[in-house]
Formats: sequence, C-alpha cells, structure tokens
Amino acid sequence: MSRLADAATPSANISATATLFTYHFLGAPSIADYQAGDDTWHNADPGAAYNVDFFSPCFLIDTIQYTVYSGPNNTGTQVIGWTNIAGPAYNMNSYTANWGIDFGAATEGVNYVTVRVTDFGGAAVSATDVFYVKKDTIAPTILTGAWSESSDYLWQSPANGQLYYGTGMAAAESVTLSGTATDTSSGWDVSGIATASFSLAFDDSPADDTTPAAWSALYDIEASNTGGATVTVSVYDFAGNVATAQYYAINNNALSIQYATISKDHWPSYSVFKIYYPDGVTELTASAPTGILESWLTVYNNSNMNVSADFTIDRLEYNAGPCQEADGTNAWCLDFYANFCTSQSDDPHYISFAGNASADGFRTVLAEERSIDGDLASGSFTATPGPDYVVVKPEGDGIIYADITVVQWCAGGACSPACAGAYCSDTPNAIPGKPDYVKYNNGGAIDRTLVEIADNTAPGALEWSWDSVNSRIILSNNPLVATVSYTPASGSEKVCVYLKDACDITITTGNWQSAAVLLETDPAMAPDSGKDFTENMPAAANGFTTITLPATADLTPSNQTQIKGNLFKGAACVNMTAESLPSDTPNTPIRVDATYYNPVDGATVPLSRTGGHYSPALITISGTTGAGAQVAIASETVIFAPAWASDVTYVMNPVWGFGGGRVAFVSRQTNPCDGAA
Repeated sequence: MSRLADAATPSANISATATLFTYHFLGAPSIADYQAGDDTWHNADPGAAYNVDFFSPCFLIDTIQYTVYSGPNNTGTQVIGWTNIAGPAYNMNSYTANWGIDFGAATEGVNYVTVRVTDFGGAAVSATDVFYVKKDTIAPTILTGAWSESSDYLWQSPANGQLYYGTGMAAAESVTLSGTATDTSSGWDVSGIATASFSLAFDDSPADDTTPAAWSALYDIEASNTGGATVTVSVYDFAGNVATAQYYAINNNALSIQYATISKDHWPSYSVFKIYYPDGVTELTASAPTGILESWLTVYNNSNMNVSADFTIDRLEYNAGPCQEADGTNAWCLDFYANFCTSQSDDPHYISFAGNASADGFRTVLAEERSIDGDLASGSFTATPGPDYVVVKPEGDGIIYADITVVQWCAGGACSPACAGAYCSDTPNAIPGKPDYVKYNNGGAIDRTLVEIADNTAPGALEWSWDSVNSRIILSNNPLVATVSYTPASGSEKVCVYLKDACDITITTGNWQSAAVLLETDPAMAPDSGKDFTENMPAAANGFTTITLPATADLTPSNQTQIKGNLFKGAACVNMTAESLPSDTPNTPIRVDATYYNPVDGATVPLSRTGGHYSPALITISGTTGAGAQVAIASETVIFAPAWASDVTYVMNPVWGFGGGRVAFVSRQTNPCDGAA
C-alpha cells in the first residue's frame, strides 16, 4: 500500500496546511504448488497428503477451493465441483497445511485437481492441474483357469473343471494350473495386474507369477497325496486389490456303470450300458488301446465264481447303433456268449468290469457292477452259446436228376398243335411233367438258365413257358442253333445251410442269424457234371439275403459253383441241378461245404464245434434211365453165390448211396464149417 500527499491552498478560516492521502493495495493472493503428480495407485483414501499452499499478503483469505476433472486442463467430466479446502471467512493470510480431496467422490482412474484462492478484497487466483490422484478400488478379473495334465493317473472333468486323480502312480505326476487375468476397467485407466500367488497344495508352494495376465503354477501329485485339495489363486493389481478363484482336485478315480438293458435269452447275449467318469456326468467312450479293454470283463455264476473263461466277447463297441434287440446309440454294446451249452441251473450270470482305463489320459479302475440278487438292472443275464458249427444238408431225397436235352423242335404255327410262342419242343406229351428248369446254350454269348414265366404264354427273349395242355416247352430264342436241356420235374435238389449253437439249436435271432456264409462245391467231386447252384430261395423259404458272390447276385449263368450271402434266421437255401452224370467211376456225388464269416468284422471264423459236428452235403447225381439211373432196393439181393468147395476171389467196385455215403456189401457164410465166406 502506498500513500500520496498534496498541498492545499490555505483559506481564511484555516490557519494550517491540510494533506490528502490515497491508498493503493499492491499484493494479490498466490498459490505455491509443491506437489508433483501422485503416481501411486490408491484403493483407499490417502487422506491429507497433498502439499499445495495458498497466500494473500494484504487482505485476509476468504476461501480456498478445489475442483476435480477426469481429463487434464479441466477437460472431460467435472467429477467433483468446487469444494472448500478452507473458508469461507478463513481470515488468515496463508494456508500451508497438507490437504486432500474427497476420495470417495473421485472417479476410477486419474483425477486432475484444479485450485483457487479468494481474499476479502475480492481478488481470486486459480491454478490448473496442480496434481492428480490415481484411484483403483476395483479388483482384477480372473478370466480363465483350468488344470492341464498328460498323466495316465489324472483327469480334468470337462463338465465341472475339477481334477480327479488316483494314487496308484509309482512316482510324482505333474499337473499345471493355469489361466488368464486382467485388471477390471470400463475404459478408464487402471493400475494393472501385478502378481498371482498360489496356495499350498500337495506339499507344494509354487512361486508367485509376476506375469499374471497368463498365470500358471506347477504341482506334483504323489501317491501319498490323498484326500484331494483346494487350490486358491490370488491375482493382485498394483493398487493392492485382489481377486481369488478356487480350483478343486478330487482324490477319486472310480468309474461307474449304468446298465440300460441286458439280454435274458438271445443270440448272442448282450448288454447295453454307459460308463461314467468320477464326475458322474462325463461318459467314457473310448475303447482299446486308450479306453476299456475286452479282457476286463468278468463273469460270475450264481455261486459268485469267476467263470469268465467259459465265455467269449463277440463285440465291445461304443455307439454301435442297434445292439441286437436294444438301442445302443451313444452307449456301450457288449456281445458275449457261452463257449459251450450250459445248464440252465447255472444261470443267471453276473457281469462286472475291472481294469485300468487310460482313455483321455486317466488311468482308473472301473467300479465293479456285480449283482448279488439277480437284479437285471444290476447286470444279470442268461447266457446263450454262440455259433458252434454249421450243417449243410439236402432237404429232399438227396438226388439230383441229370438234365435231359431236347432235340426235336418246331416253329410256331408249324407245330401240331400250334405253338403259343416262337418255338415249341416237338414232342407232345413226351416230357412227363413240368421241368424244374430250362437251360439254353448256343455255344457263344448265351449259356444260362432261362427265366420261367406263366404257363401257356408267349415268352420273350431268355424266357420259357410251359404248355400245360401238350406238355411242351415254349421258347422265344431259337433252339435250333443251341443246345436246350431241362431239369426233370422234382429233379433239382434244395440244399440248405444251418448255423447251430453248442446246444444244437439253429440260431434264429440276434447278430449271428444274418451272418454271411459261403457255399461252394468241391471241385474234386462229381467232375464234368455241370453241377450248379441254379436258384436262390426267396427269403420266405430262408434264401440268402444280400448276395455278394456271384458279384451281381445272378445265378442264371451255368456252372455256378459258389454262392455267398447272408443267412436269414440262421439258415439259407438254394436249388441245385447238374447237366450230366459225373465222369468218374464210380460216380462221386456233389459235395457242398460252408464257410462262416464273423458278422462284426467279416473275417473267416473257424467255429469251435463243441456241440454237434460240421457236416457237408453230399448229393447223388442220377440219370432218369439207363445204367446211371437210381434203382430202389427193397430187400437183400444176392449178387454172387459161389459153390461151397470153391476158392473164389470176387472184386466189387464201390458205389455211392442216395445219401452220399457208400453202399455197404455184406458177405455171409452159409455154413460156418465149410470155409465158404
């Protein structure tokens, strides 16, 4: 403040000189910022920690205030409006105490502080961004976390994330607990995550992870670490906030079995079931070599004796679809059978499983599911024997009558009576009955059995019909440029194959009833006879289904010596013919053998034959007349009777009987004492 004095002109009434003073205030308020920016992140109120002083050299200070913005230079959002630090009517010339802001009202992130001071003279001074305060009171976020292992003794459930383990390991098995984390923010600045720490478990205390955005810890589980563990992961940010998550390890490696259904009397016996990991909801779906093995099956009889050796597993497969008579979709299908015919008094049997399952990196013992009361849902079953042998046999008299060639033909209207087709056999009533088959061979492209159509109708190409009035064969193809023969009525033979179990019962249901079988003739027997699988029976008569040999399932070409297809209800039948008598002496019969194929993998299977015995079919080929014709023998016939005193050698060639066996010759002594034998 300064003072100015001026001399005045004296007046008559004043005896002394007067002086006039004018006062000027020369000191405005000021702000002294001794506070640098606060780079420490706070998760709690730091209190009166900030050193910004205020001065007013002349007038006393009325108010000191601050305001907070989210951005520098009073930009962004005004987080805190003008708030008093001191005053109003502070009435001091200075304020030098440290002070703080309303931390609770401050925003998450960086808070920029602006101040102002006002004196009683009305002067005001402000300072922008005298310091800033970093606030972070929100805990980090643990984004992910999971166990990871490559041990046969450990397994993480995909359903609940928990680790399950057994204690059968010989040495420690390593497991990693790892995940990711971030500091929580919705766009504001944050302190950032600093460390991840891990609790004691399995006698291990992993070191803190200082790169917790992708944190991990290694533990070793030993056989002595029973009882499981709860591992707590703590992730800290630089403000001291912490987020925690817990991860569980369960000392449990028992799988459980849930049966859907089990056969009581079926070929083969079967079980449909599910296997669950210890979490109770995750299914074990892998089979050998990484899952369950067939050898783990244990079968008990009703006396609780292990009789597994008496059974064979035919199939163990997950998601097999139809499992015999049950639906095995998304379940295990187990087919098994008894190796021999067992007494019903030894049923029911009980199933259990035992063994190490290492599917998906987890070795465990399957929980035993063994019934003690015959409860079907607990795994009891009545065992049926599996395929044991096949039988091939003729269904008629065991005789095929050789085909007969037709040599006389007439054309259409030139026949007498007129022919209904292009050609007729010119031997009215000479054919005693409707043939079983008619065959046509022109020595070139056509050598086959013709297709039969309705009687008394005109056939088309490669067809034949029967003139039932005149007992004639009707053709379309020209017989004069070919050899046409026929199989006499009832001259063919139906030959069937049957699949038998060890109890000598034909298997008519289940997986095996439709197994593939190959029928083939023995090339060494009935040579040059033109033996032929001529026709497959329809399914209603147990014919083959799904024929794969011959490739086109066409049996019309001549000399078909093989047929392969699937059985129908455990059997398959065909009709056989022969063009002529065999060329050997004595005439050997046709021998038909069968080969069985496993329906699961299609492999040839040698059957065990513990019940009955395999037998091929032997079918005699006979002529209708002449030396080759079959003649019934009603009684014993004497074919040579030497004199009683004679020494005679008589050589007899063997002949074949109707059933394919050789005929027995009997030598009888009329007088035991005379030496004639």
